[in-house]
Amino acid sequence: MKRVKMLFAALWVAAGVFMASGCADAAYPKAPDDGIGFKEPVVYEGREYSYYGLVNNLKTSYIDQCIGYIVQDATNCSVPDPENRNDRVYTLRDDSEHNFLLVYYANCGICPPPPQILRADDTDGQDIAIPAYIEKYDEDDDDELSE
Repeated sequence: MKRVKMLFAALWVAAGVFMASGCADAAYPKAPDDGIGFKEPVVYEGREYSYYGLVNNLKTSYIDQCIGYIVQDATNCSVPDPENRNDRVYTLRDDSEHNFLLVYYANCGICPPPPQILRADDTDGQDIAIPAYIEKYDEDDDDELSE
């Protein structure tokens, strides 16, 4: 019985180290070596994107591919780190038109910020298909946009 407890304790510690090191994000595609280093505002395939909402219960099955990362420089980050490729930008499987992009901060440890959704500005006011897992920001709550 003591061996079982020791094994369980060792597995628990290993799982904690695994999560804290960011290895739990291994299921999310990494930024490719030739990935786009986006500045804000994000421009992809000639279209400018703005923050639109969040993803409910992110699943890797929603993700098509990682197309790049948001450059962490003095214009958008209090601690500039241009080599940081963890603020990743993905296309979505349910959106072949690329009306939406997903921004996910990988390797952030146990409590990562929620994945953000960007929407192409040229779709504003249009009736487009919105995947069910995308939750639009509450326009009456300006605090949510500043998070």
